[in-house]
Amino acid sequence: MRAYLIVTHPGQLLDGFDEGAFHKALTTAKGVLSWWHYLPNAYIILVADDVNATSVSDYVQSIIGAKHFLVTRFNPWDHNGWLPKEAWDWINENRKKYSL
Repeated sequence: MRAYLIVTHPGQLLDGFDEGAFHKALTTAKGVLSWWHYLPNAYIILVADDVNATSVSDYVQSIIGAKHFLVTRFNPWDHNGWLPKEAWDWINENRKKYSL
């Protein structure tokens, strides 16, 4: 199991980016086992071991085209920040559940 953080550039009023369509396409994609979206423009997705940053990036780009974004491996054992309790609960529960 691997976890990736995906961050997209914030949408501009007239850029035509459909956040709802992006959300649906990403969270229902083949191979996405679980997902987190507690911050605007940021997702953590849990995927099988055979999925890598390049394949995630290729998929994201196929959805959002030329919009800027970042895909990076997320380390659920070394993180910090200020998030709602529900966000930390999701991270900690999935870390245990999937032995991340």
